[in-house]
Amino acid sequence: MQTKKWLLLISPILIVGFQRLVAMALYPIQSNWVWVPFVFVYWLIIFILIKIYTPQLTIREVLKKPTGSWGWALFALVVGISGVSFCLENLEYYRVPVYVAAGIVLAVINPFFEETYWRKLMLDSFSNKPAMIFYNSILFGLLHLVSFSVISSPNQDFLIFPITAVLGLVYSLVYLKTGSLRYVIISHFIMDIFGFSALFIR
Repeated sequence: MQTKKWLLLISPILIVGFQRLVAMALYPIQSNWVWVPFVFVYWLIIFILIKIYTPQLTIREVLKKPTGSWGWALFALVVGISGVSFCLENLEYYRVPVYVAAGIVLAVINPFFEETYWRKLMLDSFSNKPAMIFYNSILFGLLHLVSFSVISSPNQDFLIFPITAVLGLVYSLVYLKTGSLRYVIISHFIMDIFGFSALFIR
């Protein structure tokens, strides 16, 4: 395997470790907004990797018309809506306009970066799809448990690991079955709208 491909293969591990360090550096800052620089660094790393490995990729390609059964669209939608319970438990954060505005910005941007990297780039770059789905999903779960947990107390619950790992598994399957990230990004958007308050809870 070429060095460049090896670096891509281990990039999820490096991201988890580096974001842990970023979170630890930001931890002393006593602010509900400490997640902003954390997420910005995370997005920047993903953006660089996407540009290095898929420089010609366009938003149109990412959101191209899906193929396959509409059942996958419904499946993705149900998964996204499942996050509503967390929203209902933290309604006070949805009564603060600036929090809601930040949550909407997060929900619009984050799915594009995360799904393009974790699903499209990683799954398209390697031929052993079952192994990559498992590897990808485990590390996606670890990212939330190991890194996000430093600045977000809801992510300190060990259950966040299996939940986000399964989410990664589902989104990987939907992407591979439809050949498009459209349904995945919509579902992820809904999930982030319902769950953004977790980032404000220290």
